[in-house]
Amino acid sequence: MNTRVLIPVILALLTACSVTMGRKIDPSELDQFKTGTATMAQVSEKLGQPKTIFKDSTDNSTDYQYHFIVAGMQTATGETYHFVFGPDGILIKKFVTQFEQRKG
Repeated sequence: MNTRVLIPVILALLTACSVTMGRKIDPSELDQFKTGTATMAQVSEKLGQPKTIFKDSTDNSTDYQYHFIVAGMQTATGETYHFVFGPDGILIKKFVTQFEQRKG
């Protein structure tokens, strides 16, 4: 292959590269977990072990966090899916936070 063609193709591929970590959770998957009834065990069984577990000592709640991140050459974007359980292990709320970070 001609190097005049090969070098631009390689540069284009390098700038388009991105790395994905975690798994994007579909809204229909989130909907299956109902506040007031879903348990920690049910969430873990369906989604796997959370990447982060945050225990709040003020109200004894536990926040299971699942992360999805896409990192490119210049930008990283992602979502964190939160499942907050009361001291009894029952889901009291769920929500999604999003972020975008640009390099430079």
